[in-house]
Amino acid sequence: MRSDVQPQWDQNSRQFTTPIPLRFRVICAITIFLAIPSLVFARATVSIQPLEVESPAVGKEFSVDVVITNGENVAAYQVTVEFNPNTLALVDTKNADYLPAGIFVVPPIITDNNVTLAATSLADASNGDGILATITFAVVDVNPSTIKFTAVLLSDPEANQLGVITTNGQITGPADINEFPVAVIDVTPKKVFTDQTVTLNAAGSRDDSEIKTYVWRFGDGSSTERKETVEHVYKQPGTYTVTLTVTDDGVPPLKDEAIFVITVTDKGLSVHQQGKQITSWGQLKIRK
Repeated sequence: MRSDVQPQWDQNSRQFTTPIPLRFRVICAITIFLAIPSLVFARATVSIQPLEVESPAVGKEFSVDVVITNGENVAAYQVTVEFNPNTLALVDTKNADYLPAGIFVVPPIITDNNVTLAATSLADASNGDGILATITFAVVDVNPSTIKFTAVLLSDPEANQLGVITTNGQITGPADINEFPVAVIDVTPKKVFTDQTVTLNAAGSRDDSEIKTYVWRFGDGSSTERKETVEHVYKQPGTYTVTLTVTDDGVPPLKDEAIFVITVTDKGLSVHQQGKQITSWGQLKIRK
C-alpha cells in the first residue's frame, strides 16, 4: 500500500523524520475527547435537600439534609455549610448513615455563620445515593436566604480526593397569604320611611388585594343587587335585615358578610306617631 507520508529532512537534527499522519492525529483527538465525559459524569453530587424551603415562622425549627448522589468508593467526607445568622440560628447537627458502620465522626466546628461536618469510615467505602448529615436551624427572621457549601471534600479509602459537584439550598420568604376581605355597610339616610329611596354603600369594604363581587340582599323578598353602591325603596313599614356579601379575588376566594338592621317607619303617620316608632339600625359581622 502506498503511503501518503514522506520522510522529511530536519535541518536542526540533521536527519530524516516521519511526520505523524493527519488521520492518526484526528483519531487520537477523538479518543481523548470521548474519554473525558466518563471522568466528569463519574463525579458525585452533594446537595442541600430540599433545595427550596419556605421559611417557617420566627422561632420555629426546620431541618435540611446534606445528600450525596452517584457516590463511588466514598470513605470520608468533610463539608462546610454557610448560612445567614440574621435569618437562621444553628440548633443541631447529626451524622447520617451513608458511610458504613463503625465510622469516626469529627465534632462539628461551628462559627457564627457556618458549620463544618466531617466523618470517615474505618472499614469499607460506600456507593450510590444517601444522606451524609442532617442540619437543624431555628428561624430568627422570616426573610429569603441561602444555605450554601463553601467547601466539600470526598475521599476514597486510600485518601484520594474524589470529584464532586455541589448544589446549594434556598430559604424563601412565606408565600403570599390571602387575607379575608372586610364587608362594611353604610346607609343613607339614617331614618328611613316607606317609599323613600335608601342608598346602601359598600365603599368602606376592603381587602388585601381586590374585592371581586358585591351581593346585596334587602330582607324584603326583592331581588339581589350586585354593585358596590345600590338604591332601594321599602314599601312597607317594619324591620328589615340588609345583608352584604363581598368576595375577593384570591385563590381560593374568601368571603365576608355584614348585616345591617333597618327600621322603616310609615311616612303616613303623624310626627307624634313617628316619634313613637322604634328607629333601630346598626351593623353586625358574620365571617364565612
